[in-house]
Amino acid sequence: MVEKNDLTNEEWKICHEMARVLARGTDRNEFGKVITYMRREQDPKKFLTLLYRLPRSRFIRSKKTQTYFENIYEACRGYLRGLDQERAVLIAFWAFRLLTYYQKAESKTR
Repeated sequence: MVEKNDLTNEEWKICHEMARVLARGTDRNEFGKVITYMRREQDPKKFLTLLYRLPRSRFIRSKKTQTYFENIYEACRGYLRGLDQERAVLIAFWAFRLLTYYQKAESKTR
């Protein structure tokens, strides 16, 4: 198991940037569900395929939820590309944790 302190400075930058991007219009709970699936699935290709298909799914009824999943897909595709499963999950997990911080900061500036 990789520990928090095992992230490189570059990986921490990715975590923060990913969280900042997602803070601008993504529901934290939806991102959390995606990370849970990502940890369980262990196949980055299947994971990205699911993320690509989710916003287009007939089970997504709300335009807001559709937008959340589109944002999550774009962030994961951009920031986690080329990483092995363990590193990708760790970075996504810390981005999820930082997402709350950035969403609160964003709401204070409004």
